[in-house]
Amino acid sequence: MGLSNKEGEKLAELSFQAKEKIVEIGALHGKSTSYLAQGGHDVYSIDLWDMVSADDIRKEDYKDPENYQNFLKKTNAFENVIPIKGSSKEIAKIWRMPIGLLFIDGDHTYEGAKSDYHNYSPFIIDGGILAMHDYHNPQVKEVIDKIVKPSGLWENYETVRYLFVARKK
Repeated sequence: MGLSNKEGEKLAELSFQAKEKIVEIGALHGKSTSYLAQGGHDVYSIDLWDMVSADDIRKEDYKDPENYQNFLKKTNAFENVIPIKGSSKEIAKIWRMPIGLLFIDGDHTYEGAKSDYHNYSPFIIDGGILAMHDYHNPQVKEVIDKIVKPSGLWENYETVRYLFVARKK
């Protein structure tokens, strides 16, 4: 389900609170990216866009070659947006920078959401923010309820519609 304006406004608010760069996994047309870019921090936006991964169950979404161009048009006003075209799993192999805000809205399968969480959350700084979209999706909800919350790493849980937010202790 797409990002609501209320969820987007929460992302914008969080972007101003971030103390480091922002990483977004799953951008497609750039709506969430535009909200995240408002805080002024660099936003590293990771998505397949018009690429098709053999194991991507959402590949139908990516067959439109205009996706990346639509993203660039939507985010053109923000000089702090850095698009990274590729699989979040592959990018994670080389990611080493601290993260102030991590927004996960990519692969909505249990394995995909778990992988994105495990691969990128260790880079979130103390006091940094984790946001995951589609908390209503049973597979994403399972990752949050059975892995994120019990980890003991997070506090100040909040949900805005289908957006789950927590702060690193």
